[in-house]
Amino acid sequence: MVIGALTREDNINKRGFTPLESSLRLGGKHNQRKHQQRTPLFLTGFTLIEVLVTTAVLSLGIVLIYRAFFTLLDSFGYYSNYLRVIAFADEKLWQAQDTLSCSGSDAGAGSSGRLNIQNKDFNWRLSVSEVGAGSNPPQLYRIDLAVNWHEGQRIRGLTRNGYALYIKKEE
Repeated sequence: MVIGALTREDNINKRGFTPLESSLRLGGKHNQRKHQQRTPLFLTGFTLIEVLVTTAVLSLGIVLIYRAFFTLLDSFGYYSNYLRVIAFADEKLWQAQDTLSCSGSDAGAGSSGRLNIQNKDFNWRLSVSEVGAGSNPPQLYRIDLAVNWHEGQRIRGLTRNGYALYIKKEE
């Protein structure tokens, strides 16, 4: 054998055949019978440990995919309800700002109620507080609006805040 020259067996091994396949391909029926007599059958398959590790890795992957999927569904449910109620919350806050800007403290302190949008109940609460209570009459009001709803056993919510400036008109 010359150094640097490749034999037929080296060429077969470089093509990616396993030693079992390369020995079967090299030399006809005589070599195959001889190889089958010497090689035990358990060398050609997967071991139990390999199967168990593969099953564990695949199971972990499936569990993580399901967890991500259900987290995504939970977020989708929250944001769909959020989008249902956001227009109502902005409108209610705007009404309170407009009423306080025109009437001042005569507009009332706050209110609460229940809203039903697409067969989903939303509870809301509006509260008004004076900012800078030392001035007479108070000119700046803080408006807090909280909207809550149930998703399963959890209570979800949305909070909006705003300010209203009352300027008393001289008569």
